Amino acid sequence: MNDIARGIDIDTRRAVAVAYREVRQTGQLDQPAFLAAREVYVTMTGDEAGAGAAVPRIVSWAASEHTAWFWKGVGGQGHG
Repeated sequence: MNDIARGIDIDTRRAVAVAYREVRQTGQLDQPAFLAAREVYVTMTGDEAGAGAAVPRIVSWAASEHTAWFWKGVGGQGHG
């Protein structure tokens, strides 16, 4: 497995992915979801400077490793 989010603990990965997904499930697009996920990342790690690089890595990890869960209910996906 090519772990794009290597070095980021699993609790932080999960919380950031959930924050991003929850915003996307409300119908909002990437920017508000990214900002919500970034806030969670900074709160959990204290790493404001690294958030801009880490959050996209976490989102990419979640979208590729947990595809069905991550996109369920986003943009009409997962309904039916």
